[in-house]
Amino acid sequence: KLGPANLNALGAYGNYLVRAKRMDEGAVFLRKALEVSPADPRANYLMATVYSEEGDEVRAVEHLKRAIESAPGCIPALNNLAWLMATSTNSGGRDPVRALQLVDPLLASGGGGDASVLATVAAAHAENGRFAQAVEFGGKAVAAARARGDEELAGTFEKRVRGYEQNLER
Repeated sequence: KLGPANLNALGAYGNYLVRAKRMDEGAVFLRKALEVSPADPRANYLMATVYSEEGDEVRAVEHLKRAIESAPGCIPALNNLAWLMATSTNSGGRDPVRALQLVDPLLASGGGGDASVLATVAAAHAENGRFAQAVEFGGKAVAAARARGDEELAGTFEKRVRGYEQNLER
C-alpha cells in the first residue's frame, strides 16, 4: 500500500496512470503526493494535465505555476502554462500578455527546436496581435514537426499559420 512516506512511488504511479489516460485514478495518487509535498514539481505538472483534460483551465494554470516555482527551467510546464494563458477560453486562466512574457524564457531554456514550443510561441504572438511573428514561429513549428516525421502535427500547425496569415491581410 502506498502512503505518505512513499512520495516517489505516489508520484511515479500517478504519472503512470495519467500517461495511461486514467486521469481520475492518477489524480488520487497525485493528490496524496501533494499532501506530502505541496511544491513537488512533477505532481503539480501532472495535476495540471489532469485538470486541463477535465477542462478546468484555471486549476491547471495554478498547478503549472506551482510546478514552475519549484522547477523554473521545466520546459513542458512553461510551454503548457504559456499555451493555456494564450488560448484558454476561461477568463480566469487566460492572460495573453503573460503568455508572451513566458515565451522568451521558454525559448532561452532550449525549447526553440521543439515543434510544440514553437507553436505555443506562435499562439502567444497571435493572441497579442503580433501576426507577423505568429506566422514566423508557426512556420518554424511546421518545419520542426516535419523534421521529426509528424505530418499530422505539421498539418495542424499549417492550418493555424493560415489563420495567422489571414489576420495579417486585415
